[in-house]
Amino acid sequence: MTTRRDFIGAAVAGAAAFPFGAFAAKPATSNLTFGVLSETRFGENFADTPKRLEEVLRFFRQKDVDAVAFLGDIMQTGRIVELEAFADVWSRVFPGGKGKGGSKVELLIVTGDHDAAKSLSKWKNMPKEKAEAEFFAYGDNPKKIWKRLFNQEWEPVWKREVKGYTFIGAQDALFKPKVDEFMTKIGPTLSRDKPFFFLNHVFPAKIGCGLSHLGTGDKVLNKALSPFPNAVALTGHSHLALTDEHAVWQGAFTSICAGSFYASSAEYNRENVSADWHQTYRSHVMKIDDGVVGQGGALLVQVSDAQIKTQRLHVPSACKQSLGPVWKLSVPAQPGGAFDYEKRKSARRAPQFAAGARLGVEFCPNGHPELGPSYKGKPCYCVTIPCAKTVKAPRSGEVCRVFDYVVTAKTAGKDPVVLTVMSPGATKPESMANADGICLVPASRLAEGQQIRFTVVPRECFGLEGKPITKIFLPQTGASGARA
Repeated sequence: MTTRRDFIGAAVAGAAAFPFGAFAAKPATSNLTFGVLSETRFGENFADTPKRLEEVLRFFRQKDVDAVAFLGDIMQTGRIVELEAFADVWSRVFPGGKGKGGSKVELLIVTGDHDAAKSLSKWKNMPKEKAEAEFFAYGDNPKKIWKRLFNQEWEPVWKREVKGYTFIGAQDALFKPKVDEFMTKIGPTLSRDKPFFFLNHVFPAKIGCGLSHLGTGDKVLNKALSPFPNAVALTGHSHLALTDEHAVWQGAFTSICAGSFYASSAEYNRENVSADWHQTYRSHVMKIDDGVVGQGGALLVQVSDAQIKTQRLHVPSACKQSLGPVWKLSVPAQPGGAFDYEKRKSARRAPQFAAGARLGVEFCPNGHPELGPSYKGKPCYCVTIPCAKTVKAPRSGEVCRVFDYVVTAKTAGKDPVVLTVMSPGATKPESMANADGICLVPASRLAEGQQIRFTVVPRECFGLEGKPITKIFLPQTGASGARA
């Protein structure tokens, strides 16, 4: 019997047998192409989901994908009818699981917390008959429905082969997938001369996708994959914008966050984007930016034994627009490699305001339309921020666009007011992102009748800061002066 200690020892020995860079001599011809989506959230709140999903799937079909991976939260409330709507779209685009010319297209699905109906707690108090009729996660529904809709056997953890590459998937935690045991069992059988892919809804621990209320990730997944430098985790859940370079990471293994099909950046705590939709909305200086809803992303992955090319695609444009340069990932991963967070940060440059760029400041005595409910109708200062310009790092070639702005307002006798706002184009293709931002500063937080010094700093996604621009505003007269 293979023990966990034996398995890890074999994994380490195997890694030594295939040292980092050992695959570099292999041809870079693409052997496998597949699409990746997360968070389609079929349900009544997202009426355009079927249309958008069909557009993305047709894009994948045109690219002759060998598979499409869905990383959970297919449904909004876990109701069977929502999964049926998803299956209808899939069957329309890939009838019988066939692509162009009748080629087979694998459907690779793992479930998420919304599919497990955790988002609708009242179902637990329903009569058994009603719950069984409506909810996917009740009783033996997963087994029956998976077979009926997808002609697949339901398993808490599964393993499939697509064109010689291994895919492993783990369902939501409610279904009790024993990932550790599964990997211990099959680990010694996994090829080490090519990447394999692990699909999971929740991202691995220690990866920079858990930016707020979603916590620090799945520790079990991190532990299970760490012995495998050729492992590639594909995950959802975080809603991380695919324009955020934290979405890809390499260390002990490779992790790629697929973002969200229907919305981006709901994970960020900023004055105009809230991570906790229900609690902070009432007190935010600005309302939640509804613009992130509908600015979702998808991935197209092309795989050779030596490299994984990942294209980041903009869902609202039917994947015709890119959300950033292609990620070119060498395998196996290695700590401190090209996609290590700290190494990438050191190779990047901060975005900068254009020469002569100026802030606009306006006093709004009766409040501003963008103010959240707690501040509605109250005096504020509206700071208009010119869009900072993208910088390309000379050595690494990293494209560094503005992600957010740090706005500081200072009056004598009071502590500075420091607010952070997402750039209006932070989650969009750069061709659609050249827009001025705004930040609202409540007058109650500043000393009355004194001049105000406003300073704005542009930042890229890793927090590198560009040069600030400053403006002095005199409340008594409305006069102002600018300073670079």
